[in-house]
Amino acid sequence: MDVLAGFPAHFLSFVKSLNLTQLIEVGVIALFFGMAAPGVISVIFLPVVATIVYLAVDAVVPVVSQNAALVVPAFDHALLVKSLSLYALFLIAVIVVFAVKKIILGLRG
Repeated sequence: MDVLAGFPAHFLSFVKSLNLTQLIEVGVIALFFGMAAPGVISVIFLPVVATIVYLAVDAVVPVVSQNAALVVPAFDHALLVKSLSLYALFLIAVIVVFAVKKIILGLRG
Protein backbone atom coordinates (compact mmCIF):
# COMPACT_ATOMS: atom_id res chain seq x y z
CA MET A 1 0.00 0.00 0.00
CA ASP A 2 2.93 2.32 0.61
CA VAL A 3 3.96 1.95 -3.02
CA LEU A 4 0.58 3.18 -4.22
CA ALA A 5 0.29 5.99 -1.67
CA GLY A 6 3.70 7.44 -2.47
CA PHE A 7 3.61 6.67 -6.18
CA PRO A 8 3.12 10.23 -7.50
CA ALA A 9 6.22 11.40 -5.63
CA HIS A 10 8.21 8.37 -6.83
CA PHE A 11 7.02 8.91 -10.40
CA LEU A 12 7.97 12.59 -10.49
CA SER A 13 11.37 11.96 -8.93
CA PHE A 14 11.99 9.13 -11.41
CA VAL A 15 11.10 11.29 -14.41
CA LYS A 16 13.30 14.13 -13.13
CA SER A 17 16.23 11.75 -12.65
CA LEU A 18 16.30 10.53 -16.26
CA ASN A 19 19.37 11.66 -18.18
CA LEU A 20 19.52 12.38 -21.91
CA THR A 21 20.49 8.83 -22.90
CA GLN A 22 17.62 7.37 -20.91
CA LEU A 23 15.19 9.91 -22.37
CA ILE A 24 16.26 8.92 -25.87
CA GLU A 25 15.77 5.24 -24.98
CA VAL A 26 12.29 5.98 -23.59
CA GLY A 27 11.40 8.06 -26.64
CA VAL A 28 12.52 5.45 -29.18
CA ILE A 29 10.82 2.58 -27.34
CA ALA A 30 7.61 4.57 -26.82
CA LEU A 31 7.57 5.65 -30.46
CA PHE A 32 8.03 2.06 -31.64
CA PHE A 33 5.33 0.61 -29.39
CA GLY A 34 2.96 3.53 -30.00
CA MET A 35 3.21 3.05 -33.74
CA ALA A 36 2.89 -0.72 -33.38
CA ALA A 37 -0.33 -0.51 -31.34
CA PRO A 38 -3.16 -1.77 -33.56
CA GLY A 39 -6.00 -0.79 -31.23
CA VAL A 40 -7.02 0.81 -27.97
CA ILE A 41 -6.80 -2.42 -25.95
CA SER A 42 -3.19 -2.97 -26.98
CA VAL A 43 -2.31 0.52 -25.69
CA ILE A 44 -2.89 -0.82 -22.16
CA PHE A 45 -0.77 -3.97 -22.58
CA LEU A 46 2.10 -2.76 -24.78
CA PRO A 47 3.62 -0.54 -22.04
CA VAL A 48 4.28 -3.74 -20.05
CA VAL A 49 6.37 -5.08 -22.92
CA ALA A 50 7.98 -1.66 -23.37
CA THR A 51 8.96 -1.64 -19.69
CA ILE A 52 10.60 -5.06 -20.01
CA VAL A 53 12.42 -3.94 -23.17
CA TYR A 54 13.63 -0.76 -21.45
CA LEU A 55 14.95 -2.68 -18.44
CA ALA A 56 16.80 -5.05 -20.78
CA VAL A 57 18.22 -2.20 -22.86
CA ASP A 58 19.21 -0.29 -19.72
CA ALA A 59 21.22 -3.32 -18.58
CA VAL A 60 22.86 -3.90 -21.98
CA VAL A 61 23.77 -0.33 -23.05
CA PRO A 62 26.72 0.01 -20.60
CA VAL A 63 28.05 -3.34 -21.80
CA VAL A 64 28.03 -2.25 -25.43
CA SER A 65 29.04 1.39 -25.08
CA GLN A 66 31.55 1.24 -22.19
CA ASN A 67 32.67 -2.40 -22.32
CA ALA A 68 31.43 -2.90 -18.76
CA ALA A 69 30.33 -6.12 -17.11
CA LEU A 70 26.70 -7.15 -17.50
CA VAL A 71 24.88 -6.42 -14.26
CA VAL A 72 21.40 -7.83 -13.73
CA PRO A 73 19.29 -5.53 -11.55
CA ALA A 74 18.40 -6.83 -8.10
CA PHE A 75 14.78 -7.87 -7.76
CA ASP A 76 13.76 -5.70 -4.83
CA HIS A 77 11.40 -2.89 -3.88
CA ALA A 78 13.39 -0.32 -5.87
CA LEU A 79 13.00 -2.34 -9.08
CA LEU A 80 9.25 -2.63 -8.43
CA VAL A 81 8.89 1.12 -8.01
CA LYS A 82 11.06 1.75 -11.09
CA SER A 83 9.00 -0.73 -13.12
CA LEU A 84 5.73 0.87 -12.06
CA SER A 85 7.10 4.32 -12.89
CA LEU A 86 8.30 3.08 -16.27
CA TYR A 87 4.90 1.52 -16.96
CA ALA A 88 3.16 4.81 -16.18
CA LEU A 89 5.64 6.75 -18.31
CA PHE A 90 5.29 4.35 -21.24
CA LEU A 91 1.51 4.31 -20.85
CA ILE A 92 1.37 8.09 -21.20
CA ALA A 93 3.87 8.13 -24.08
CA VAL A 94 2.21 5.27 -25.99
CA ILE A 95 -1.22 6.89 -25.60
CA VAL A 96 0.15 10.17 -26.99
CA VAL A 97 1.87 8.47 -29.95
CA PHE A 98 -1.20 6.31 -30.62
CA ALA A 99 -3.51 9.35 -30.52
CA VAL A 100 -1.29 11.32 -32.90
CA LYS A 101 -1.14 8.30 -35.21
CA LYS A 102 -4.94 7.99 -35.24
CA ILE A 103 -5.35 11.73 -35.89
CA ILE A 104 -2.91 11.64 -38.80
CA LEU A 105 -4.56 8.53 -40.25
CA GLY A 106 -7.96 10.18 -39.82
CA LEU A 107 -6.84 13.28 -41.70
CA ARG A 108 -5.42 11.19 -44.47
CA GLY A 109 -8.77 9.60 -45.05
